[in-house]
Amino acid sequence: MASTDKDRLHEMRLALQAARDARANLPDDATSAQRQAMQSEIDALELSFFRAGKAALDATGDAVEQAFDAAVAARKAVETALAKAKKTAEQIKLIGKLVGAVGNLLAKASAL
Repeated sequence: MASTDKDRLHEMRLALQAARDARANLPDDATSAQRQAMQSEIDALELSFFRAGKAALDATGDAVEQAFDAAVAARKAVETALAKAKKTAEQIKLIGKLVGAVGNLLAKASAL
């Protein structure tokens, strides 16, 4: 089943929430640099989410669906890492991948 513009925006909202949850659950021993890296990734996700709100995410096609599927998989990887209490560095890396996947979805879904 093809995703809709509402599905895509909802997925971006879920991605942002997953990243915020990871930030809220950073271990006490996370370094200042790790906390800043996490915040930078979340800032990038927020920017993508707000851009998506302005854009019409109504483009269709295989590239859009692949980007949507990649964003879903990236978000689930972040949620799994958080549930399994993965190390901070791994969470930051996964959130970085999530930022890329969401950015790609935004680019593909809003392309004319």
